[in-house]
Amino acid sequence: MRLKSIITTGGSTAPNRGWRAYLCVLGVLLQATGCNTLQTGPAAVDNATTECLALFQQADALALQAATVDSGFARIPDFPWLRTNRFFAFLSNETLSTDSYAQWLSQLEQMDREARHIELSNADTDPSLEQQLHLCRTILSTELLGEREKQSQLQRIIKVNDDYSSLKRAIGLYPITAIFVDIVASNWRDKARLRLSGTSDRQSDEVSVSYIPPSGKTMSSDKVANILSKVTANPLKLPDVDGKELQQLLLNFAPIWVVDTEDDNDHIGTPRFDSTGNPPYIDTSRPVVYTYKSFTRWQSKNLLQLNYVIWFPARPLENRFDILGGHLDGLSFRVTLSPSGQPLLYDTIHNCGCYHTLFPTPALTFQPPSGAEPPLLVDTAPESSQRKEIRLTAGTHHIRKFDNAVNATLDLGKRYKLVDYQQLTTLPHTSGSRSLFSEDGIVQGTERGERWLLWPMGIASPGAMRQRGRHATAFVGRRHFDDPDLMETLFFPTKAD
Repeated sequence: MRLKSIITTGGSTAPNRGWRAYLCVLGVLLQATGCNTLQTGPAAVDNATTECLALFQQADALALQAATVDSGFARIPDFPWLRTNRFFAFLSNETLSTDSYAQWLSQLEQMDREARHIELSNADTDPSLEQQLHLCRTILSTELLGEREKQSQLQRIIKVNDDYSSLKRAIGLYPITAIFVDIVASNWRDKARLRLSGTSDRQSDEVSVSYIPPSGKTMSSDKVANILSKVTANPLKLPDVDGKELQQLLLNFAPIWVVDTEDDNDHIGTPRFDSTGNPPYIDTSRPVVYTYKSFTRWQSKNLLQLNYVIWFPARPLENRFDILGGHLDGLSFRVTLSPSGQPLLYDTIHNCGCYHTLFPTPALTFQPPSGAEPPLLVDTAPESSQRKEIRLTAGTHHIRKFDNAVNATLDLGKRYKLVDYQQLTTLPHTSGSRSLFSEDGIVQGTERGERWLLWPMGIASPGAMRQRGRHATAFVGRRHFDDPDLMETLFFPTKAD
């Protein structure tokens, strides 16, 4: 095949410079793989492509052999140097200009690069392999940018499979069993509304522990909007904030967690592995909140989401018949920002994907999904504060209060640390490093008894703790925490008076 000598960077086309850069990378790769003579014709391009694809196959085999395969991002058949998530697979349905396609492709490269780092680091491979793979991505993507047919093929086949098994649903007589599960889910939502309204029969008298962010300072909405407007000036109109400014936003909206505390299982901590090969445990001497960014679509705009994840040692069994308790527990809290710098939606799930709870702002009006189990909708989120306080019950770690943070609380409690979510995938281990999550995205050892009753809903091991991107949030119907059109399916804009 003949590669067009064009590479697009930052919205500008530079044929000569792109071709020279391509040959430079090709030369480095050939030297790294033991070739002494640099060819520069079509044969060299074909050889480099073959060598690169073989190198990715080698990396796949190493990860598979070492049992370090990561499923946080989805693989794409025939494009082993790229991976995706639901949002960027969703963007493939749009008409992409040359510049927007290049930016979209760069995001897919970055996801594979992150996943490969997890897999190869945990497999304890030579770091030079990652460098060679990175050079190969440049070669393969540069070639892809010159072939419209392959570009169209990529857009056609890219997808993320949902986390539901149609086979299990068929065997489990889903149309019938779903009726009973829907009744149980409806009862839980009714009880949760009572708890959040403060009218539940059970009132907490436990001691509460507050976990406060590293800093109590917050920015104005105008400053947040200014940050978002600067990073959105790109072909995809993507609020792809990073580095220092991302940390500023994460700190700005970091919540105060107030946890009713009966025992050590109610302390926020850090996942770790011990030297015995047992399932991971939570070190409660070091409270940590894990963070990552994500994107969603609302009213034809791409919006930034800030995610905060906490972990507890367990949800303790209340009695011998308790099917919901088990090893490890945790919550994920998400803030969806509008371009104006104001939060548009707050929502939470437990780290099993269960108990999806929505706290919309007045700008959103709820529309219940037809034919599917709705998430728990709570009355409009309190306004006039960017930082929120989330109060949790002891043991079950359910939300019992969601309100504006009180400044006085920022002077009390344990100060937590904000840490990149990716650190969960390379935790220290006796063998070097290891991911908290197995190849199927589940934390081993966190299985719940409910899986024996809820398997007909088609979700693997219901109740077990999961990796981001693997959170199915509805037993009846199909829905995921990271569905890019989630807001579009659940809300419509509130009309102004």
